[in-house]
Amino acid sequence: MKKKVLFRLPFLVIGVLLAFTLNQFTPPLSERQFMWWMVAYIIIGIVVTELLRLRRIEKD
Repeated sequence: MKKKVLFRLPFLVIGVLLAFTLNQFTPPLSERQFMWWMVAYIIIGIVVTELLRLRRIEKD
């Protein structure tokens, strides 16, 4: 279990950085809209990192 978490940690960091980067280009929003944009960015980050992880596993 611990090894699996350590393996996924770099991908989680990439996802968070991707969400943060996308957030920098978001126009000014109300508080409620901002929350939904952050949820969307986090989901995009998770999907991208899972695709990268699966692609890396297939190469190994």
